[in-house]
Amino acid sequence: MVEVHLQHISRIFDEKKRPAVNRVSLDVRDGEFLTLVGPSGSGKSTIAALLAERLHRPVLDSDAQVVETAGMSIPDIFAAGGENAFRARETAALAELGKRSGAVLATGGGSICRPDVYARKIE
Repeated sequence: MVEVHLQHISRIFDEKKRPAVNRVSLDVRDGEFLTLVGPSGSGKSTIAALLAERLHRPVLDSDAQVVETAGMSIPDIFAAGGENAFRARETAALAELGKRSGAVLATGGGSICRPDVYARKIE
């Protein structure tokens, strides 16, 4: 088991210039898949990258996977097909990324709002 401590992550996420995270402590077993969920802009990708670096694990990002497989930006996906088109791509990306083990995954801000996606994440 590895103990990880992150303090005072300097990414600023709002106009009050508060740090995204003041402190994170967790115990992680080898091979465990870590999934970060939270609202859009809350620092999931930043924290995932820091955790992955400290744990010597790959970092995965569902939004980046969606962009890569779609060949277009998230705003362009929304413009072309609306939220349902984006959520379908996001669900597929999470299903694919979830097949990997031992990684740190940053999810999209809205992914937790879909019961079918949420149920897969907590299994």
